[in-house]
Amino acid sequence: MENSQQMDWDPSIFPRGRIESLSRTLEDTESDVASSVASSEDPREVWYRDIGYLPPLDEFTVQLLEQINSDLSVGRINPTDIEKFQEGLEDRNVALDPSTDPYLLSLKGLTSTAAQETQEEKARCDHAWKLDLEKSIHDPDEPVFRHTIMMSMIDRHRLIYSGGDDNQRVIDFAVERPWTCPPMPTRVSKDLQSDGKFLTQPKPDLAIAFCRNHLFPKHWQSLPQATRDIVCYEGRGKTKTARAFHFMTVEGKQPYKTVDDNIALSQCLNNASQSLHNMYEFFKEAGEEHLDIFFDRVRFFSAVSTTRGVKIRIHRACRVGGHRDGITAPDAAGQANPSPGMDPIFMDYPLQFEYDDYFRADNTEFTRDNVVRTFEHILVGYGIQVLSKCLRDAADAVTEKCHNYFEEHNQRVPLPDGCYSHGQGPPPTRSRASLASQQSRESTIAFEQSNTTPKRRRYN
Repeated sequence: MENSQQMDWDPSIFPRGRIESLSRTLEDTESDVASSVASSEDPREVWYRDIGYLPPLDEFTVQLLEQINSDLSVGRINPTDIEKFQEGLEDRNVALDPSTDPYLLSLKGLTSTAAQETQEEKARCDHAWKLDLEKSIHDPDEPVFRHTIMMSMIDRHRLIYSGGDDNQRVIDFAVERPWTCPPMPTRVSKDLQSDGKFLTQPKPDLAIAFCRNHLFPKHWQSLPQATRDIVCYEGRGKTKTARAFHFMTVEGKQPYKTVDDNIALSQCLNNASQSLHNMYEFFKEAGEEHLDIFFDRVRFFSAVSTTRGVKIRIHRACRVGGHRDGITAPDAAGQANPSPGMDPIFMDYPLQFEYDDYFRADNTEFTRDNVVRTFEHILVGYGIQVLSKCLRDAADAVTEKCHNYFEEHNQRVPLPDGCYSHGQGPPPTRSRASLASQQSRESTIAFEQSNTTPKRRRYN
């Protein structure tokens, strides 16, 4: 802090005492981290820090850190650095422009089986929406909007808490939980020796996922840890593993922003591509017939909302190059809207990620009736009635294979860390964690060599 007198402080926002206190905290944290790394530590966690695969910093924190250090290098590509963030998306084969989704018209024809509101319930909820919206419009704090209107959008008491058969929930929601699942493939991984950084972990303001117990009613513990890590995005632990395969996220922004905010839309692309990647890897484990279903019917929804409107997109994974399906499908006006094919990131990874516009409501159209009806169609009409069945069938196939392997070999299928990231992973070390990973790889090689079925990358 020797040069603090020369910095352009904004004391109304960042009091000097708070800055100096934070600076001392950062210095202490840096010392603690160095000591921790020197000791035995999970190399994957160290690698995540090295590549910057960490939760994003909010705008207030970024501004604060910039005042501490004008030449700040936070070790991650944050969404607020929009140019680099979008470049990082392209390195993951994420299209930045929309293209026609061939499944869109069929999906919009789905109907919801959720119980409908009574007139008294609707009147009460509409009045609460109006009051919350008025409060949010006049309050510049983003959390006020996220904790009121965004909760009303998903009508959680009707659509989530009573959204299953016999009152057994099918879907659940999470608020501001970072996704700590292994990062999806990116071309940046080939440039790590030249200080390449990954995009930040997804950390949606609101996320909708399936209840894990609904998809995996039995044999969950038979799955290898690597597989469980791509099923439960939020990490390990009782509450974090309660949700599986997030299929919709909402990013809420301050009143002065619009639903076309590039930062928010880029965050949505980050969320969608990571989730679709995880589901692709899982459907691939289930078998070719399930993989066909993945490309045809598996979709992810993202929304950006402010106090003045909401914008929803529908995302999909497609095959790269000339092997993609439906790239010449007509749009609503009957015009073809193809998206150009991309080169594969890795030769064994055939995905590129695309999206189409799904719904938009601005100003006078931003009513509870319009918004909740649309979310009901997505969460119930598609999520509970279509996607959950596709995932349940794939889960049954995967758990059966894993359970059979356990009964035959008296151990879970040996899968090395990073197997779903296609070679991306921490550099080799001699720590106990890396030795365990090496032993796991050796076990996998031995298992594959003993397998009579050719070219099976993982398990049968």
